[in-house]
Amino acid sequence: MTVRDHLGRSLAVGAGALAVLGIAALTMTERALPVAPDATAGTTGLTQQLSSQGAQNNKALGPLATSQPAGVTSTITVPETAQTYLRDVDVRTFIKHTGSGDLEIELTSPARTGQAARTVRFITGSTNPALPNAIGGTNDVFDGTLWDDSATTLASDLTAAALGENAPQLSLVPEGALGAFVGIDPRGTWTLKVTDKTDTGVPPPPPAPDPGSDGGTLVSWGLDLATQSAAPTVNPVAEFASTGPSIQVPDAGPGGTPPGVATSQIVVNGQTNFLQDVDVIPNITGTSQPDDLTITVSHAGKTAVLASRAGGGSTFYANKTFNDNGTTLIRSAVDSSTSVIPEGALSVFRGTDPNGVWTLTVTDSANLDIATLNGWKLRIASAAAGGTTTPTTPTTPTTPTTPTTPTTPVLPNPPVVTAVSLRKFGLGVNRRTRTVSLNLGLANGTGSVGYTATFSTKVGRKTVRKVVRGSRVAGAISLTRRVVMPASFKGKRVTVRLVVKNGTTTIIRTKTVKL
Repeated sequence: MTVRDHLGRSLAVGAGALAVLGIAALTMTERALPVAPDATAGTTGLTQQLSSQGAQNNKALGPLATSQPAGVTSTITVPETAQTYLRDVDVRTFIKHTGSGDLEIELTSPARTGQAARTVRFITGSTNPALPNAIGGTNDVFDGTLWDDSATTLASDLTAAALGENAPQLSLVPEGALGAFVGIDPRGTWTLKVTDKTDTGVPPPPPAPDPGSDGGTLVSWGLDLATQSAAPTVNPVAEFASTGPSIQVPDAGPGGTPPGVATSQIVVNGQTNFLQDVDVIPNITGTSQPDDLTITVSHAGKTAVLASRAGGGSTFYANKTFNDNGTTLIRSAVDSSTSVIPEGALSVFRGTDPNGVWTLTVTDSANLDIATLNGWKLRIASAAAGGTTTPTTPTTPTTPTTPTTPTTPVLPNPPVVTAVSLRKFGLGVNRRTRTVSLNLGLANGTGSVGYTATFSTKVGRKTVRKVVRGSRVAGAISLTRRVVMPASFKGKRVTVRLVVKNGTTTIIRTKTVKL
């Protein structure tokens, strides 16, 4: 799957891409603005921005400095003078990293008397077995990123093949919903944790492969908070169910074109005019694989992606509850009617009038299998709109200052970087151990030379990939990298795409082997 906007809008473009087009880099305020629902009736609201400061900035990630198996943490403290009810939170990250697919990012809220800390995961590192590829060796993906439930690009959609070598993202919907923080007392210490999941300092089994040199810096981060003076008065949860017979989802055409699409509607009435919370419970069964289906829900001009590319069996979507406060990410869910966190946050609907038409759309993007939408439900909690909100002028900068002293070692480069050449690209195969040996011979050049090798094969209708990277000082070098392929690669024809780069050179080669 390529990076896509499920809502049909254009993807955000990083500052680097704008520079290529001759457009000046935008400020963070111009690049991506957080949006929060208004305060509810009878309350006053504030918005404010806070940034990490001092020793909480410029923290090294990965082997360019030292390995941190437990991850790196940075904190921001919300003062006790702040309002006590959180109605929305967005996060900005400034992370420099040469292999962004290695990173796992999580945010934990303050723990207070009578309030347990909550943790929301923004992105899952590439060592997760459910994500063997993730965003791979792409550089600086989360440098200047606004994490916002109302963004239009899902973090779960990012792939190395679509992003390329360097692709900072303006804004992303995190894998876990920031809406899970709504209602807490935000005062106290918030903790951002960034873990390099590949370079954890654990020695690989012999023969030891090249550990590579991916790493970087957590430069800084910020909180965009929207609070109000008191908790809203929330009505009891009301449940609404679809009516009528089951709907068969049309099968996709050959090769998935055109896709099969089925829709169903629920009309909500009798609720007050501010949506506080919503859960969605589809009941979808049949022979179609969950990996074939994309499920969205729409209302009031907004759309949330419940799931796409999910694993599981034919009962995976049978009465499964999608809830921003669920304990399991959809990509980690199992074949049971448990509560899961959707790919796109349902808090995007918070603050809208819940009354009116809600539409569930099920899209089948593969041929031969059949799915049936047996029905679906909405659980809605509503409040009354009408509060007032006042922005607070930030007292601390929301963009990082360039550190005067680098906190991570930098590979030395002479003033002039000359072209590197690839004199050998060989592949060796050990079918018994499912190992492919990558044999490289480099010559010439100056500075640092890096390589990215992408191993891919077809497993059923899906393309499965494994990405490895490394870096060396340029010159006459011979190296061997032994890579163990996933079990699903056994007996398959594997394509290896090699990209070698230094400051002036990009070399791309492709070979195919039988495993």
